[in-house]
Amino acid sequence: MTGGPQFDKCRELLREGGVVLYFKGPVTQEVVEGLGSMIRRKVDFEIAPRTRASMAFAILVEQLQNVLHYAADAVDMATGRMASGELIIRLDPDGLCLSCGNLIRRDLSPRIRERLDALAGTDKETLKALYKSSRQQGPDAQSRGAGLGFLEMARRSVRPMRYAIEPISDDLAWFALDVVIA
Repeated sequence: MTGGPQFDKCRELLREGGVVLYFKGPVTQEVVEGLGSMIRRKVDFEIAPRTRASMAFAILVEQLQNVLHYAADAVDMATGRMASGELIIRLDPDGLCLSCGNLIRRDLSPRIRERLDALAGTDKETLKALYKSSRQQGPDAQSRGAGLGFLEMARRSVRPMRYAIEPISDDLAWFALDVVIA
């Protein structure tokens, strides 16, 4: 194999873990669009029916938009916003798992926990009603987007979303979110 022994070992671990895509690096709007388009094609043609490809695309865009809006290292450039993040798409016994992670400011942790914990275990009908209500009300003052991302992902997920927020320093934490679609 090429790339040396570390590359071969990493590639083998990814294959054993059912990883379809792993991305680590700068996230810009162009990267969101490019990865979204690529994963839609890959899932559609290689892995699953078109409906799953559309759901994977929607989840991927929501997750990467969260990176752009809330990553601790996000910077505004003349042409747009850029932040660092990681994305893993892997096969899961329940479907396709999309995991995204990035550094956040620790002061965002309570708000994120509150929003995600409130969605855990919520049935699909309630999620649908919450989504409609949130669309009518608009985003809250602290939201940097439409404020619907977690709700949209929870609606599409086949099981409660899993997340982790791990403190890195006094100011930073690592936030990761897993969403599984059928």
